[in-house]
Amino acid sequence: MPVSRPFHALALPAYMCYNYYADLLQMKQHTLQAFMGSPVGAFSFARKEAAGVKPWAERFYNSDAWRACREGFLQSKGYLCERCSTPDNPIVAKIAHHKKYLTRQNIDDPRVALSWDNLEALCQDCHNKEHHRSGRPKRYTFDANGNLVYPPHLPQK
Repeated sequence: MPVSRPFHALALPAYMCYNYYADLLQMKQHTLQAFMGSPVGAFSFARKEAAGVKPWAERFYNSDAWRACREGFLQSKGYLCERCSTPDNPIVAKIAHHKKYLTRQNIDDPRVALSWDNLEALCQDCHNKEHHRSGRPKRYTFDANGNLVYPPHLPQK
């Protein structure tokens, strides 16, 4: 069984966190094996197949390294949104958002993909605002009466 680490281990520099997550993963595997009574490989996690996850990123988001990184990071932030949560109005953060977006080129680089310096705890609303702030025109809008207004490039029905 791995030696437990002191709490200050969570404050390691980003490039050292990957080993900490590997230790967490190993502890999790031993715990699951003891609980399930079967090898960990027989235990399956729910896969992330949400709309918007690019096919090339599914392997990463379903990896145990990402799950451990995400869970540890959100726990370190108290599961509170870093943008909109206040002491008077705490908002639960469910998403560990990558500040520098993941690409095919950097997704396998743990200094980008698993670095806490590149993560931000966000609620669903703040995450949606982040990804839909580009100012691109909406495909459909509605007039004052609630009727659908078609963009100029789409035929009206």
